[in-house]
Amino acid sequence: MAELAVRPRVADFIDAALSHGELRFTIEEIEVASGGSLDGTTVGDLRDRGVFTLAIVASGENYEPNPPPDRVLVAGESLVVSGASEPLKALRDRA
Repeated sequence: MAELAVRPRVADFIDAALSHGELRFTIEEIEVASGGSLDGTTVGDLRDRGVFTLAIVASGENYEPNPPPDRVLVAGESLVVSGASEPLKALRDRA
């Protein structure tokens, strides 16, 4: 919370994005399932669909922040992603 106090525009953006009765923007965790639609795709493929990968968690607490576009996703990894609600819903439905 203290970090948000010194970065008021970040707090304002999050408040605006998550308010007004419906989510227009969200941050989620999505699992890369073996043989699923994400297994073998790249961070750039997701970005082309309007989904931005903030971090990849390969095992436990080992975060890979801001992965490059050519980073291939592997089954068993978790993704911390952000974007508009529609592309994220479509991604969840296909994962």
